[in-house]
Amino acid sequence: KYLVIRDKGLLKEISRLTVEYAGKTKRKLSNPFLRNLLLLIVGEAIKTPISLIPTFERVENSFKEGRDPILQNAPAVIIFYAKKFAPFAEINANLALYNVSLICHQHGLGSFCAGSVMHFCRREDKINKLLDIPEGHNIYGVLAIGKPKYKFKKWIERKTADIQWM
Repeated sequence: KYLVIRDKGLLKEISRLTVEYAGKTKRKLSNPFLRNLLLLIVGEAIKTPISLIPTFERVENSFKEGRDPILQNAPAVIIFYAKKFAPFAEINANLALYNVSLICHQHGLGSFCAGSVMHFCRREDKINKLLDIPEGHNIYGVLAIGKPKYKFKKWIERKTADIQWM
């Protein structure tokens, strides 16, 4: 299922809730007791989230200064959602997300996957409730769409792909 959001108030609230979650995560990971406890329980896997503490700090500060570090003031967002445990829901959402991004590009629009929103939605249900996502459903993809701020005229040349045909 797809949900297209163009309401500026809803978009701002999605960003605010995601920034709030990033701040909460930063505070938890900055707590020496909790950090050491997580190192004992989870081991090395906790080092990646700990390394993101400065990023969470930048996101919070940027939002406090009036910028939108989550959706980059995109005028539209498409939410891809399905029933929990639906077969291939995440793969289908990613394929749909990719196809929509290609269509956007064809029409001169920019798009990006808002992974931080998806990450937040998997940890808490505040955005699901805000958007009236039915109980028993998960958000599997978030695509922000808008007009690109910059046009890239010089592309990096790539090596020819090494393809073997059989």
